[in-house]
Amino acid sequence: MYTLLSTPGLFIKKLLFLLLLVFLCLIGIQAQVLGQNQAYIDSLKKRLKNSKSDTHQIRYLWQLGECYLKSDPDQAKQYMSQGLALSHGLNYLKGLFNHFRLLGKLYYQRGKYNKARQYYTQLYNKAVAAKKPEVMAHALALLSDVYTQRGLHSKAISTCMQALKLAERVKNPLIKAQIFNRLGITYRHQGAYDNAAKNYEKALLIHQQLNDLPGVSKITLNLGSIYLYDHQYPKAIQYYFKALRMKQQLGEKAGIARAMSNIGHAYYYQRKYILADQYLKKALELRLQLKNKGGVAITLRNLGKLYLAWGKSQQAKIYLNESKATAQKTRKRNLLKELYLLLSKVDSAQGNFSVSLEWHKKHTKLKDSIFSLKKSKQIIEMQTLYDTEAQEKENDLLKKEQALQKIEIKQKNTQLFASVAASIMSLVAMLFFYHQRRQKQKINHQLQELNQQVLVKNQSLLQKQEEIITQHDAIEQQNTLLKQQNHYISQSIKSAKTIQQAMLPFEERLQAVLNEYFIIYQPKDIVSGDFYWLGQVGNLRIIAAVDCTGHGVPGAFMSMMSFSLLNEVVQTRKITSPAIILEKLNAMIRYALKQDKTKNNSGLDAAFITLEGQKKQQTQVTFAGAKRPLWYIRPESGLLEEVKGSSISIGVQYKNKREFTQHDFKLNVGARLYLSTDGFADQNDSKRKKIGATKLKKIIEDISHHPMEAQKKHLMEFLQQHMQGTSQRDDILLMGIKID
Repeated sequence: MYTLLSTPGLFIKKLLFLLLLVFLCLIGIQAQVLGQNQAYIDSLKKRLKNSKSDTHQIRYLWQLGECYLKSDPDQAKQYMSQGLALSHGLNYLKGLFNHFRLLGKLYYQRGKYNKARQYYTQLYNKAVAAKKPEVMAHALALLSDVYTQRGLHSKAISTCMQALKLAERVKNPLIKAQIFNRLGITYRHQGAYDNAAKNYEKALLIHQQLNDLPGVSKITLNLGSIYLYDHQYPKAIQYYFKALRMKQQLGEKAGIARAMSNIGHAYYYQRKYILADQYLKKALELRLQLKNKGGVAITLRNLGKLYLAWGKSQQAKIYLNESKATAQKTRKRNLLKELYLLLSKVDSAQGNFSVSLEWHKKHTKLKDSIFSLKKSKQIIEMQTLYDTEAQEKENDLLKKEQALQKIEIKQKNTQLFASVAASIMSLVAMLFFYHQRRQKQKINHQLQELNQQVLVKNQSLLQKQEEIITQHDAIEQQNTLLKQQNHYISQSIKSAKTIQQAMLPFEERLQAVLNEYFIIYQPKDIVSGDFYWLGQVGNLRIIAAVDCTGHGVPGAFMSMMSFSLLNEVVQTRKITSPAIILEKLNAMIRYALKQDKTKNNSGLDAAFITLEGQKKQQTQVTFAGAKRPLWYIRPESGLLEEVKGSSISIGVQYKNKREFTQHDFKLNVGARLYLSTDGFADQNDSKRKKIGATKLKKIIEDISHHPMEAQKKHLMEFLQQHMQGTSQRDDILLMGIKID
């Protein structure tokens, strides 16, 4: 007989080793995908080195700058500066447009908003001079970002509306999406969350129609923030994790940092301080690498707020002071105002009341200063509006005077024309033959010039055609590689599904042990975190419905390990008491995942029953649950009764000691038992309304008199109808068993 301490030492190590091999294979596939980005950068460097055309060199320089913009900003700046200098020398408009845009974006990411505004303004002025409305719209949209960050919300909105008019004129959907996103951000800063959400949704729809993954990931992050401000924290975290996966797929360090910072902030509001600390520190590390001063200041502020709420005031003070120093350098006045108030609370918590008062005075002074500045700006805007209207009236008067002058001049010209017409007619005959000869010479000269221009245009078109063919080949090669990698990953997951299905009890065994039953098993993804288990020791039948942490690949890993541990407990050790099974499983999972050291809370919820035949056509039922109940219906009453599981999740460490409660009772032939995970009851409809456990129990009670197969059909039809217009949100498992 194995003991609890000896078994994990050999059995669990072998199991974890096999899981590790599968995980390393998936990591290898991901590494191949990431290597393709480096191959593209190497290709650009090679083309830059071998190119003899100045315009080609400029194009390769801005493309390299864009590649390094988020992963290595210093390297990006070198390429951009070199490209800008070359563009100025040639007065190459496309090069100037792209380098002004990228340099502005570089300084914006670092929190140097004045410098960013200078480059975006140069971009706008150059586009106006060149009469390029599409570039003008893009430049105005970028300037609105700067105004939003500086707290100039009315200026940001008016700039966005000006850009939107230009975008409508040129019919560019991508620019429209970017402007809707910026309007959403600005309205969010003003607290107008409904307006913000409407503009985000418009932007998201356009990006989805364009299959623009970077755009979709950005808007998904912003929608998560709206739910955060609306105090819908689980939903906000769901959107943030969606965005994080997209940013990781794209390899955007700045986007990954922002998603992690937002996740940490959401966990802070949920008072999940350990998780908040982990994600905020990861975000801080990335933002320090990227030298994003604005992002660093905000993340340090969030860490300070976290530690203040956590009761760790000294650590909170360190983070808040670091945030203050960075905010002062980037001139983030609104952030400084908040930091002064937080530092006041920290010193008050430490008993430093005089220091706390000084911080509060600074907060009030800066708050009043910001308020006065806003009022001054509003007065200036009103004065500008008045001056503009006055100037427009003056222009109208001037136009009327000019119209009268034109009428007078036209009358005088008519008289003059009548007097000289006769003289002109006499000259026409003399000039006709001379004009014919000169016209013929002029046409011949123009034809020669046009032929020369056509030759130059043809040469330019051939060169552009060669560039397009080269770029097309490179894109096709990238698409082929991506399709291959996607195929490999999909095949790996499908293979995992086959392995997981092979673990589950076969239909013949279920039929032999349970006789009349039904199982609704519907994974959310290809593989599942839910599973059902069947065992038999002597005349005792053991059935379980298990819900592991997560779904998809992570949940499948957890379910494979749990299934194997469950076989070890019941089949090898012959433990048949549901409560003891849960206790042993809890201990083995905590040992396997090293939860005492890693603080990892992955685990599972489960419902276990044993069935043993008794005399007088009765069956002894023994039940124990980890946060999952048992529902049953006696044939005498037809009413559904519930036995709740213990308030314990397996794999979670609690401060106070908790024990699983076991329930024993007898049922007559014809009674029906139901075990489930939370997936069925938690499934929402298109209006985001869940089925709920109460409604599910009522449905089961109403159909319980039908055969088990008919019950399954009815439940499946109800589920499909409820899910119309929406997607499955979790793995689903529901079992029904009739006692024979």
